[in-house]
This record gives sequence, C-alpha cells and structure tokens, in this order.
Amino acid sequence: MSYNGRPAFREACRLFTTKMLADDVTVGLSLSGAPLTPAGLGMSCLVPLLEAGFIIDWIISTGANLYHDTHFALGMDMHQSRPGFG
Repeated sequence: MSYNGRPAFREACRLFTTKMLADDVTVGLSLSGAPLTPAGLGMSCLVPLLEAGFIIDWIISTGANLYHDTHFALGMDMHQSRPGFG
C-alpha cells in the first residue's frame, strides 16, 4: 500500500463494484507473459475465479499460458486440428 499502490487499489475496487458487477457488462481477460505458467497462476488465480462463478466472457492469452497451465488445470482435453480442415 505504498507509493501509488493505495490510490490504484482504491480505483480498481471502485471500478469493480460500480462497473464490472453490472448486469449488462462484458468481462474480458488478457493474459501475457511466461511468468503465468511457472508461477502456477492459472491454478492459483484463474481456476478459483471460474469455479466461484466469476463470469469471464472472453480471454486473450498466449498459447503457452492456455496449454501449459490453465487448460490442464481445468481438467480439459487437448485437441489438434489444422487450418482449412472442415
């Protein structure tokens, strides 16, 4: 809570309670960077949010984050395809 942390945290809480919890809102999540996978943030952060019923309408992420962490943490199968397959 030092330096810029307190005002930024206060603003994040205000936005969450006044904007993100509205009934007609679309929630998007953008993830990037390799630290998500080795740190296990999918297991420790994303999965609990989803299991608690937090609605995320769309996710943009690097493939490594989805493949190595989040996808398997949710117990999902992996499927492979190719461009133009149909």
